[in-house]
Amino acid sequence: MSRIKEFFKSSMLYFLGSVLSNLVIFLLLPVYTKYFSTDEYGYFDAIRSYTVLITSVAFIQIHTIVLRFMYDFNGKDRDKPVSNALCLFGISTVLTAILIYVLSFFVEVHFLPLVIGFALAECFQGFFCYVARGYGKNVLFAVSGVIATVVNALSNIILIMVFGWNYEALYVSMIISVAVQCVIIEINTGVFRKFKAEHVSLDMLRQMMKLGIPFCLNIAAFWFLNTYSRTVIVDKLGTGYNGIYAVASKFTLVLNVLANCVALSWQEMAFEKGADEKETMESLGKYYTKAGNLYLDVLCYGALLILPAIKIVFPIFVDAEYHSGLSIIPLAVVAAIISIYCSFETSIFSSIKKNFFIFVSATVGAVVNVILVNMFIMEYRLQGVNVALIAGFFVNAVIGAIALYYMIGFKCNLWILVKFLVLFVPAYYIYMNFGALVNIGWVLIVLILAAIQYRKELTGFLKVIKSRTERTDKL
Repeated sequence: MSRIKEFFKSSMLYFLGSVLSNLVIFLLLPVYTKYFSTDEYGYFDAIRSYTVLITSVAFIQIHTIVLRFMYDFNGKDRDKPVSNALCLFGISTVLTAILIYVLSFFVEVHFLPLVIGFALAECFQGFFCYVARGYGKNVLFAVSGVIATVVNALSNIILIMVFGWNYEALYVSMIISVAVQCVIIEINTGVFRKFKAEHVSLDMLRQMMKLGIPFCLNIAAFWFLNTYSRTVIVDKLGTGYNGIYAVASKFTLVLNVLANCVALSWQEMAFEKGADEKETMESLGKYYTKAGNLYLDVLCYGALLILPAIKIVFPIFVDAEYHSGLSIIPLAVVAAIISIYCSFETSIFSSIKKNFFIFVSATVGAVVNVILVNMFIMEYRLQGVNVALIAGFFVNAVIGAIALYYMIGFKCNLWILVKFLVLFVPAYYIYMNFGALVNIGWVLIVLILAAIQYRKELTGFLKVIKSRTERTDKL
């Protein structure tokens, strides 16, 4: 199977897998916003932002590291990085529990055991899923993800709507659903059963730590770039504002769903390319440039298309208490685009094992965000948070692009950004001032523009469909 066919097959599998969890969060918004006040949901979101920092640092992105190392081995030899990663994973599990307990002395943490279980559940899910991907068990990954998603949704609905639980239901549902997914993967892949003491190597552990420690610094930098704003909102505006911001931000998950179903497949291809000794830096640069520009263009068109859809569905999905969040979504979408593109650059740096540059770009971007969010938040409220995020991610992306240009000749097509800005202005105006009919009209305009730009690709695709149909009819 060609790389392109494999890419699209993997993309669809990943869409059915972990990406569906984001869709469930979106589809459950009517339940959350109806049964949780803005203060309650804002508090839950704030606590989760702290646990994200703790788990990301403590687990040194071990799921990404094990996947990257598994591509350096073939067949049963792939058990070796899994055994070594399990050692680090066990240490990280204990460290995470201790750090969250210590956090409770400085921040009021309700349902502490559930918070610890929730944080660890997310880490277990990532590790098991990435190991399954490393063994090529993409169907298992997708199916287990779908089952876990259904379990999570049903648990939330039952606990909240039937038993009247508060936001502790979010913790319990996550723990149950992850347990189900991990058991399914363990039965079929035997993640824990892959552990063999003779495979544990101090040299490989050092290599993993060497790759993982920079990840700790990177994650800390990205936390200050992406999540620190939530703590500032809680501190200066209150948990109610954070609840509104958290719900509004969930609508950018639509863009993340579109991006992630491609990004997970892209990550594997990037790692495979990076592990191929035959690839030169020049050839990698050309490959990543082509993929990066297509990725950015699709992201921009996706953003222009989802804004009208959000304007239409927001009042339906969200309780009236959260409706003030509608106005902050367009700039949140822009921030999401740049954030997703930064993740794309991060995958390239990881594939060529140049993680130090991830830290440099993320740190500078984080400094910009921290300064601007504290400057703007009192005067511009949640829009000030969006502006700070956009500035921080943009600086991060620019530094990353410049570094990749000098390392492998990676080039970002700036005309894509110019085109997006030209189209975003009317999109924003229509979103803020008109109803469903005009917004639907704007969707049609964007689709026509995209069809004109990609007419050759669409023509080729239609020819393939026609030829296959004719062969089927003959049979």
